Amino acid sequence: MQNWDDLKYCLALDEFRTMTAAAKALGTNTATVSRRIERLTEEAGQPLFTRQNCQWMATTLGQELSAVARRIEERLHAAEINASILEDNYKLHITAPQFIIEACLLPEADQLLTTYPQMEMKLASTHASLAFGETDLILSFSKPEEGRIFRFRIGQLRCGFYHAARFNNNLQGWINVDSETGPHLKLEDGIAPLNQSPRLTVSNLLNAHQLIRTMPLLAYLPCSFADSKPDLMLFEPAGKNQNEIWASYHYTRKKDPVLKLARDWIESSLMDKPPRIDQANYMAARP
Repeated sequence: MQNWDDLKYCLALDEFRTMTAAAKALGTNTATVSRRIERLTEEAGQPLFTRQNCQWMATTLGQELSAVARRIEERLHAAEINASILEDNYKLHITAPQFIIEACLLPEADQLLTTYPQMEMKLASTHASLAFGETDLILSFSKPEEGRIFRFRIGQLRCGFYHAARFNNNLQGWINVDSETGPHLKLEDGIAPLNQSPRLTVSNLLNAHQLIRTMPLLAYLPCSFADSKPDLMLFEPAGKNQNEIWASYHYTRKKDPVLKLARDWIESSLMDKPPRIDQANYMAARP
């Protein structure tokens, strides 16, 4: 029963819940999945799955075997990733809103590039096509709907309206950041100075930060970015909120080990972390 070739059928049925979906994921047929599960059940001497309505639900033993299979699968993926990157100078191209690149990916890029010194990475916000191989993975704030792609929620980004502390009692409007690909703002009526159109629109976070340091304006910024700036403070009436982030890549690359690596790295980059206070930059940029 400790054979990976057997255990992967248990893992697939636990994850997909139907014989048909498990067979599709494994590239086989439902008869083979059924036969393998029956053989595992006989070896275990007790049920691994029970039928509930139209789905197969793992028993306690089935869940334990699935967990073993999942650990084996993760080790195999890690070995494949290392082999793929060591063989070539692998180039990873990620397309994402500038909002996400600046706040989440760039601060964590050193970790990935240090671990895999032969990897070359490109982070870009310009439009690129998965179908034509112009990029490897796309991140967005809205669910992708077009093309033959594999799409999933990969994380969230906490954001809020921030301003320079010295303008706390004299705010006169707000700045829109990355309006085309950035998060979708839901402004509450009656909260001044957000009850008006943006005074200015800029393309990136650094520009927004420089502007609100010298002008009595608000800017909608990722908390991980803004909380690292000692000269900024949260506009409390609007509070903080979470923005869903979606990832997508071409369906033919679903089992690509390097995309698995990219996915894990992005998920880690999107996790809430204590802000890195940028004291040196703050002192150098003081008016």
